[in-house]
Amino acid sequence: MADIPAFASPAPSTPATTGLAVANSSESAWQVRFGFWDDVDVLYNALPPPKKPRVPSAQLDSASEWAKRMVPTSSDGFLGNPSALQCLANMQNGDPNPLSNFVISGGECTGKMAFIGLLKRALLASGLSPPCAFGSVNAKHFDEKSLLLKIEDFVRRVDPRKAGAAFLVVERLEAVSPSTQQHVLLPAVLTANAKNVFFVLQVRPDATKVADQIKQRALRVHLHPLKPTLVRAKLLHICKQERIGFTRDGLEALLTRSDFKLLPSMEALREVFQHHFFVSLPNAQKPTTRTSKTTTTAAAPPFPLSVLEMSAPLRRCTKCTLLPPCSHVTTATLLDRIERVRHVYPHQSDGAAAVTPPISLCPSFLKTGVCSNVQALGRCRYAHPLDLHVVDTSQIVRRCGTHTLPVPCSHCANVRALQERLRGESTAGVALETQLHARRAQLAELELSRFQLARERSKSAKWGAAKRELDDQLASLEATLAATRCE
Repeated sequence: MADIPAFASPAPSTPATTGLAVANSSESAWQVRFGFWDDVDVLYNALPPPKKPRVPSAQLDSASEWAKRMVPTSSDGFLGNPSALQCLANMQNGDPNPLSNFVISGGECTGKMAFIGLLKRALLASGLSPPCAFGSVNAKHFDEKSLLLKIEDFVRRVDPRKAGAAFLVVERLEAVSPSTQQHVLLPAVLTANAKNVFFVLQVRPDATKVADQIKQRALRVHLHPLKPTLVRAKLLHICKQERIGFTRDGLEALLTRSDFKLLPSMEALREVFQHHFFVSLPNAQKPTTRTSKTTTTAAAPPFPLSVLEMSAPLRRCTKCTLLPPCSHVTTATLLDRIERVRHVYPHQSDGAAAVTPPISLCPSFLKTGVCSNVQALGRCRYAHPLDLHVVDTSQIVRRCGTHTLPVPCSHCANVRALQERLRGESTAGVALETQLHARRAQLAELELSRFQLARERSKSAKWGAAKRELDDQLASLEATLAATRCE
């Protein structure tokens, strides 16, 4: 079985335990010997979940603070690259010479920046007098001329009377073309080396992106990605260091979702811990199994339900139905509720003189703070605080499903009034349209009568009283026709 390197412990009083030490112990030797356990079983047995897991803190578990604590500060926390660590160890003995250029290469999530941090510590601890000075520049953010000006400015600002050797870290060197490295960067490197200024070039995925003459004047260190066993061990040590509660199925699901890559796994661990407080299989699957709200087809049963999603509508304020804190349930009330729940937790001493409780406490609850039987089966035969699993089913204020306002909803009343007005306007429009058709028919009849009267008048000449009668009839029809057209 391969050795599992130890990690740097957060406190001297709690040294990290390796899987090899556990495998050689009498407790687990027979399980490994007879094939009951493999390397993964030994690792999980060596690093069990914390007995009293903590809850996340907004300040302590932010992305910036999390990144600071996860960066290894010693060679024990840097895994999977023994040749690179051996190079750091030999550098403190003077072989190779620390006053040289470095090319740090590797793919994504291989720890290039973490190794550069260890390299800085090794250079500071190598005994150089006066101590080294460091600078940093990202080649991806500058063009050819600006990058050269940055390098020349750093070389000019280094005072040889106050500082010894100076090192400039150039990140993302692959963004610079090989011709630019050959004709622009190489002369700057030679000039800087003559003034005791050296370069740490960070490039990915390998050193083929670096010009040959620069590689000949630099010490090359290539970093390999971590194996799944080391990524799993790193996450287990993080859970032990940060006191994060977890289950084996949940951690394995989280690693599978991140393709066993270190940085995505650490970020996924932080997200699950921040949102759900506990790394279990349902919590690790929630970001991937959550369906979109815009889907039109219903999911086929059985539906995946969780305690948090089922009880979310019942944990609202009973007066305003909003999620606390609100004007009725203040933050102080929430904190007081948390303190009262913590006092309900069972306290069992780990000392030798511990008194056996009269009632057998739930081992899953004592180990993780969460009863796995209640989560999986809905019941448990051991004793633990029952009010932690009681859901408040008291009736809450009814709210409008569309506008989320208390019923009766003013927005819905406005919509109904507008609909009634629209219905009345539609009825009036239909009546006007019917009247318009009747007027058009009347106009057509008048025009037809006028045409017939004019035709009868033109057939024979009328004189005297007959002519005046026809003229009066024609004038009356034309007046009626004009009035109808105006209407």
